[in-house]
Amino acid sequence: MSVRYSDGDFQDGVYSVDGPSITGKLYQVRKGAQALIRDPSGTVEFRYAKVGEGEFSLQAEDSELTLRNDDERRFLFDRGFRWGPETPVNR
Repeated sequence: MSVRYSDGDFQDGVYSVDGPSITGKLYQVRKGAQALIRDPSGTVEFRYAKVGEGEFSLQAEDSELTLRNDDERRFLFDRGFRWGPETPVNR
């Protein structure tokens, strides 16, 4: 998992899934040319649940986020588009 902040800072971490719970450990924010620090600076816990066809709910303390699939935005990916280079099909 990673977060890019509006001021250009970058924070990454790891997560684990245990039943309906997701626990994320965040590492310190990386700024410029500093050494890679792997001591967690904090944790965040979510509970997730499927709430409908293609919809999921993430809950953390008193906040809730609903994730929903958008078929129109998946158009290129469903047709095989990838950011990484691959061998062309029609050559």
